[in-house]
Amino acid sequence: MKKLIITLSALIITSMPFSVTAYAAENLDRDYIEAEIWDDMWNGKGDNGIDFPEASYKHHLLDKWLDENYGSEEYDWSELGELKYEYKDYYRSYIEDFDFNDDDKGNWTIETPEHSYSFTYWQDNWIM
Repeated sequence: MKKLIITLSALIITSMPFSVTAYAAENLDRDYIEAEIWDDMWNGKGDNGIDFPEASYKHHLLDKWLDENYGSEEYDWSELGELKYEYKDYYRSYIEDFDFNDDDKGNWTIETPEHSYSFTYWQDNWIM
């Protein structure tokens, strides 16, 4: 009797009409992605874009990466964790030959294979 009830239940359930709808994940907002990556990599770590001039350059690199890649099929723009990982990988590769220097007297330099950037802290402002 138990087998009959289980069999009938299974038959009734499988014969009932139901629909399964799959939705494609929507891309996360570009500004949200930018803020989350920035917070994850730099904010609260002594380099928040206000205290050190190199942070403005780092933010420029993040903007550049997003401008060049946002919406492309190369990345899953609905998965924040993957995007953070991909950007960190890009950033580390991009700056591997950079030299960031602080002379502790109000001067910063960033040496890249193509350019040299110099910043001076004067009257509570960074001057490039």
